[in-house]
This record gives sequence, C-alpha cells and structure tokens, in this order.
Amino acid sequence: MKKIKKMVKYVFLFGLALVLLSLTDKDIAYAAYPVSINMVDYENENIIVNNNGNARIYFATENDAARNSWETMRADTGLTSEIDFSWVSPTTTQTIVIKGEDGTQHRVTLRERTRKLEVSISYDKMSSISKDISIAPMVNIMSTAGSGEKPITFLDLEWRKGENGSWRPTSSLTVAQLEKLQIKGADLYFRIKATNDTTTRDGSGGRRVSKEVRLKIAKKASPMVVGIDGEDFTADIRYGKEYRATVNGVTSNWVKVIDRSTREVPLSVIVNDNRNGLTADKSFPAMVIEIRSYATARAAASKITEIHLPAQRILTGPIIEGEAPADADSSDSNIYVSYNGSANISITIPSASSDNPYQYCVVKPGDIFDIERVAWYTITRGTAVKVLASRATEGSEIFIRQKEIKSKPATRTTAAVDYELASTYLTHKLEYPSVPVVETKNLTFVKGITEDLTFNIQLNN
Repeated sequence: MKKIKKMVKYVFLFGLALVLLSLTDKDIAYAAYPVSINMVDYENENIIVNNNGNARIYFATENDAARNSWETMRADTGLTSEIDFSWVSPTTTQTIVIKGEDGTQHRVTLRERTRKLEVSISYDKMSSISKDISIAPMVNIMSTAGSGEKPITFLDLEWRKGENGSWRPTSSLTVAQLEKLQIKGADLYFRIKATNDTTTRDGSGGRRVSKEVRLKIAKKASPMVVGIDGEDFTADIRYGKEYRATVNGVTSNWVKVIDRSTREVPLSVIVNDNRNGLTADKSFPAMVIEIRSYATARAAASKITEIHLPAQRILTGPIIEGEAPADADSSDSNIYVSYNGSANISITIPSASSDNPYQYCVVKPGDIFDIERVAWYTITRGTAVKVLASRATEGSEIFIRQKEIKSKPATRTTAAVDYELASTYLTHKLEYPSVPVVETKNLTFVKGITEDLTFNIQLNN
C-alpha cells in the first residue's frame, strides 16, 4: 500500500513538473513584444522593423497573407531587421503585411513610382543668373508627383552626367557648370530622388525614386559671320541676334533685336553715345562688338562673334579751292578743287592711291545728305579727276572722305592690311566763276557804206 502511495505521489509530482515546465515555456515564447515599423527606407528599398525581442519575423503580400502564406526570416542581430522589397514592382502600389511571433500585423503600402517626369531648361533666363548659382530658376518641371501646395522642385531632383556618372544633388548643377557642358554638348539625366518614410511609417510619408529622364544639352551654335558696312556704318545684325559693345573698357548690356524686319543695325545705335561717324567731332572710337544668337526658352545662346574695329580715321584736310601745286606728291594731305570754266570741276588729292582710296559724292541744292542714299565715287589716283557740271551743279555741296579699307592677310610679297572704316568727311560748296552777260542786239553792216563796227564787252567779276 505504501508503495502505491509513493508511486502516485511521484506521478503527481512529475505531472506537476510537466505542467510548470509547460507554463515556463509559454512564458518564454510570449515574452517578446509585437514588432513595429521603424521606417520605410525607399532609398535602399528596405522596410526597417524593430525586432522588439522577436526571433523570427514574417511578411507577405496582402493576397498571400489572406491565404496564410508567409515568408519567414530570422531577426537580424541588434534592435532592427531589414526586409528587402526590391522584388516588388515599382509600377504599382503594393501592400506588405508584417508580423512577429505574436501574430500582430502591420501594413506598409509601398507607393508606385512617379509615372511622369519632364524636365526642360529655359535658356533665356540664363544671362540674368549669377554663374555660381544653381540653375534652378531656369528649370521647368512637370510631374505627377507632388501637389499644388507642395510641388516637386529642383531640389527634389538629383542629376548625373551621361549614362555612367554618379547621382549628385541638383544644388551642384550651377550656371557655370552648364556653360562648360555647352562647349561640346552633353546628356544629363534627372530623376526625383527617393525619400524615406520616418514619420507615418506606413509608406505614405515617403516615395520611391522616379524613372530617370534625359535632357540633351546642345552644343552652342558656332559663331556667325557678321559683316560690317564701313561706308554706311552699319553691322549685319538681324532679328534673333543680340549685341553689346566695349568702348574705352566699358561694356554695355546685351541688346536683343526683336524686330523681324531688321536687317542691319547702325554703328551709331551700337555705340549709343551720339556719334555717327560723319564729322570729326562725331568720329567712332575704337570698339569691340560682340554678337550672338540670343537664348530662347528652347535654345541656348550661340557662341559669340567678336568684331574689333579701330578708331575711325579723321580727315583733316583742308579742301583748298584752286589747282594742286605742280610738285605735289603723296605726302600732301590737302584736297584741291578747281573749276574749268563752267563745264566741270577738277578734284585733285595727291595722297590718293589704290592703297589709300578716297571717295566723293555730290548733294545738289535742295537735297540733304543721307548716308544711305548718296552715291559715292572712288578716287584712286593722285592726279586730277574731272566732274561734269551736270553732276556737280552750281550751289551743290561736295563731300570727300577716305574710303573703307577691307582687311587682307599677309602674303609672301605683301604685308597684311588692317580693316578701316571710311573716314569722316569734309565738305565744299561749289561756286562756279561768273560767265559774261551779253545783251543781244541786231546790227546791219553794208560794205562800203557802213563804218567799221566795234564791240565793247565787259566781263562780270
């Protein structure tokens, strides 16, 4: 009997131990707290989970979770674990369900990638921005991301150069950097950078990186050939161009030609200081004219064409009425105008030659001098040049100047010739010598009867 009681006692104690052990195991199994979401790392495509003492973490898509089909992973060493979601398609919204060993579920909704992103540059704003400033004021962004209250800005983007460049913050893309890229042209890539959800922790407080878009930075157009009309004092600057001038070390602002009918711009307008190049007191100074196609919203400004003009030659004269001395040579800088009765005049410029040509024009009484309309005639020799009175009428004004000289490169036998504008002019009013005034009379002469006839003719002074 005692043996039976002892056996019952041992069985009871053994059973009690099993119960206690079972209870102890359950306490250990449920000592962990539910997992929680630390952040949604859109940059590295990970969901960061706070382990909270869990040895295993379970996750599944919402559809799989509904079928109780879970992926299992051991918790990482430390306080948090990373669940990779790079396998989730970025083109659709997807919900991931996460739980720990206690079964408490958390949902993270991974947002779809931005569907639309367009980036363009308004080059017409470039000249107004400091070179060390970001090109943000020039950039136009269209995107399905953002909202009216908080649109996507340039700082929300990142960029890289070419297909193999590293992604960089857009603050590093300055106007100076863009100008360098325009030298040969380049391809830039932009995308909306990913932002991590550290606030809501359900995926809604961040976003995926967007698809990248290419922006082609065109090579600057080559400098255009710009002609200078050194006789009419104009530059071949047309619609779509802009110019500026440097005179005495001072450079003007760029001036756009916006009139579609414009074919040329007078040098007087370019200099813009009341000089017109006609007379000595209004001669053109030395200047550098810069011309380029101006930037538009779609195209950058072209490369700059520079035109260096020397100071205009000033014709000092004087014009002397009378014939040139017989011994006059090219060192004689005077201009001689003489009258051959009333039939014509002679213009003699001893210093004139093919290398130093002069010009003259005649403005008849009642007309005014218009540099765009007068007809100039060239003098390339130091001997007299006759001008008929039918062209150079009484009371006309004659204008004389040195002709424009085109530049020429040096050759084996000749030196280089520098460009020269036509010089300022000198003027002289034509007053032909007076002609005799004879009163008409009819006289009858009869031989042998009428006495000899005599005539007294008095010439006017």
